[in-house]
Amino acid sequence: MSNPPRPADDALAQRARRIKNSLADLNARIARLSIFLQLPLDTEAQLQQIVERTHPLFRLHDGQPAGAAAGGQQRQRQALEELRGLLVLRCKVMANLLSNLGLELTGQIANQAEDHLDRLGFKPGADGFRLLPRTEP
Repeated sequence: MSNPPRPADDALAQRARRIKNSLADLNARIARLSIFLQLPLDTEAQLQQIVERTHPLFRLHDGQPAGAAAGGQQRQRQALEELRGLLVLRCKVMANLLSNLGLELTGQIANQAEDHLDRLGFKPGADGFRLLPRTEP
């Protein structure tokens, strides 16, 4: 005879599911912005350039007031800033998850969120997120 699930276990499972859904939505938005900007997020260096605003696309808009760019350029500038903000947000979310939920559960949540992107038709890594392989200490 199996034991019924404990309320604490059920609450944690529901919380993990909500977090996974939020992370999957965040990753999908990052992937869509990357596609819109035609800006691959394949390497750590590319991600770093975006976060640090050193990518050449940022230089296109340097010195322009927010409303000065033409319509297409304005959309590009806004999308680039949104992408940067979402990448920073994801880093903070993942750090918070690791701190509060631990490596095992955070890894499961991240893998499930990536699986969701795959089911949506995004190529692996379209959102620039990669889990590093775990090594034993």
